[in-house]
Amino acid sequence: MSRVVYFSTPRNGGKNTLDELFKEAKKEERKDRALAVSISLEALAVHITNADMTGKEAAELLRREATRYENESQELH
Repeated sequence: MSRVVYFSTPRNGGKNTLDELFKEAKKEERKDRALAVSISLEALAVHITNADMTGKEAAELLRREATRYENESQELH
């Protein structure tokens, strides 16, 4: 999920304006990541419910998902 964010900057802006733009971009990125995780968790909950998984099966699914997130995080660094 990606989104383009456009910023308008004042003509007399300087370093502070650039810092504010970076802060705003980081904030938007965090919002996007939180939304993606929320959607993923909801999809997992639906899958667990529809598959009538036991607690152990659901826990194993969550472990695999956590491992996937960890691996993705390591790839980004």
